[in-house]
Amino acid sequence: MWKLLTGAEKMHAHERHIVHRDIKPGNILVGKNGELVKICELGLDMSIADWPPYNRAGTTSYMAPERILGKKDYDAQVDTWSIGCVFAELLTGKTMFKGYLEDDDEDKTKNDIRQLWSIFCVLGVLTQVLANHLEIHYATGESPC
Repeated sequence: MWKLLTGAEKMHAHERHIVHRDIKPGNILVGKNGELVKICELGLDMSIADWPPYNRAGTTSYMAPERILGKKDYDAQVDTWSIGCVFAELLTGKTMFKGYLEDDDEDKTKNDIRQLWSIFCVLGVLTQVLANHLEIHYATGESPC
């Protein structure tokens, strides 16, 4: 775990300030005896210089809530959320937040609401004020952020 955090720190401290956006178990390579840990699959990474990102990229089960909500000005903290999800999975043997696949039969908003609900079931529910805010924006199809 320490090596994964150190690797992410180096990636974020790089001169380009790289944000991976898709840290998950499948994108972490571990060498023999755990001596070497590498974060791979940098196809979705973004430099802060390329900001703001215009595409939604990443694996829903490990995606930070602000990304699910469509916030455009996120930063390296979204990778920290993903690493936390990976740590929880290492400790429990289960994916912390069940991801929902977007397919032709389901719209993006419905899948996003399901994913947020999965997070709330584990971490607790929103305050009524924020819940009303989300409900209004999703009902109108607007991004809540």
